[in-house]
Amino acid sequence: MFPVYYWIALFAILVLAIFTDLGIDFRNATITSFKKSLLLSFLWFSLSILIGVAIYLHAGGIAFTEYIAAYFVELVLSIDNVFLFIFIFKYLSIEDQYQHRVLFLGVLSAIIFRLLMITLGIYAIDAFSWVFVPFGTLLIYSGYHLPKMNMNSKKNLEEKFFYRFISTFFRISHKSHNGCLFLKDHKGILITKIGLALLLIEKADILFALDSVPAVLAITNNSFIVCSSNILAMLGLRSMYFVLSNAIKRFPYLKNAIGLLLIYIGIKMVVGYWGIHIGNLLSISVIFLFISVAIMLSIFKKNKEKLL
Repeated sequence: MFPVYYWIALFAILVLAIFTDLGIDFRNATITSFKKSLLLSFLWFSLSILIGVAIYLHAGGIAFTEYIAAYFVELVLSIDNVFLFIFIFKYLSIEDQYQHRVLFLGVLSAIIFRLLMITLGIYAIDAFSWVFVPFGTLLIYSGYHLPKMNMNSKKNLEEKFFYRFISTFFRISHKSHNGCLFLKDHKGILITKIGLALLLIEKADILFALDSVPAVLAITNNSFIVCSSNILAMLGLRSMYFVLSNAIKRFPYLKNAIGLLLIYIGIKMVVGYWGIHIGNLLSISVIFLFISVAIMLSIFKKNKEKLL
């Protein structure tokens, strides 16, 4: 168990982040530079490691290993959110200066969704240990189908269905309207393309939470470690987007690596229910192996294409 002041410090960081990394440009439509995003990503990563050191000082090496494993799992899975952010912004032609506004609300809501699902997930696992099996099966299924999803295609059926659902109840404008989310006129409520992007991201946040929360619960059920690893990974998501959106095309095999990681964690959950424990040090090694191989294969593929 972690003392109350650890929880106070964690949520103080969350509130501070809202008024800095996430909210500093909210009222001003400005383009976030690559250099600034890279610096913010490094600062959030450094803060996450400091939280890990604090966990080590209070609870020891096992808790520290659980936190590091959980944090890197969440960080890697967050890359999948970035894939979808890029697709939505490209699909709706969202101008660069308005993207941070959507990400501000999207990341904030994602944190709220995660905390709610973590609370329910910990309770469910404590009360019904067998839920590891369906949770693990869900991760294996998601990991298998993830590489097949084409985020660059406008024929993405899932997003088109949700788009049609929204258009059934509201009028949709394909203009930015100076960054407004919703407008009201004599005909009723009008959703701008900025508001539509936010709704699509909100829906995606809920779906991604169904993967990420069971994944981290497969590593530990300590509520502080689960919450802190999720919050720290999500806080860096906005700055990570602006970094990876400039480089994501260089690493086409990242999606395959994330899919394999989901399958691995799903297997870890299922076999764990039957008493077969896979250590977190091995899990950390697997994470770095999958990502490293994916990056190297992507670089090799790109270099090969240049030679042809």
